[in-house]
Amino acid sequence: MFAKAAEVDATYVPARLALGGLDLAQNNPDGAMKEFDAAIQANPKSLQAVQAKVAALMKEKRIKEAIQLTESSTKANPQDAGFHNLLGGLYLADNQNDKASASFRRALELDPKSVGARLRLARVAISLKKDEEAIGHLQAVLKDRPDQPTAVLLLTAFYDRAGQYDQALPVLEAALKASPRQPSFALPLGELYA
Repeated sequence: MFAKAAEVDATYVPARLALGGLDLAQNNPDGAMKEFDAAIQANPKSLQAVQAKVAALMKEKRIKEAIQLTESSTKANPQDAGFHNLLGGLYLADNQNDKASASFRRALELDPKSVGARLRLARVAISLKKDEEAIGHLQAVLKDRPDQPTAVLLLTAFYDRAGQYDQALPVLEAALKASPRQPSFALPLGELYA
């Protein structure tokens, strides 16, 4: 079905992505790269097409090529927060923390509510041992999304490590109130009450 769609319209990005995914599943990375390249050529603004090729490159441990592709795609789409976020993630994976931070900050400028960019900025700050900066980013996420699991668990871990249980408790209680069926919040809360 997808092959037929690609024959009818070679620029139909979803078909190209599906065919590339099938190629990956059948252990044919060259075929997948060809399909992902065709998808990117058909629509250079398709974040999904670039993400698919980046994932395939990362699977083959070709991070430098993934970074090059994403840098050029980000330059071609400078107002798309998704490209900046993707690029920041690659920089982070390549231990280029300053570039990662700059990319995530740009993503936040373009999309101030981006939870992903904010969480990744927190991770950069954690890796640089800038705890106060990391806490600020995590608190900003929780202001809008009090039940965001990664932010809740990271922030409570910070407070727990610092012995600031009075700070950790309200974070977990707010998370449980917003999402009472989230089991990952119950254990740390129980430990704080113990």
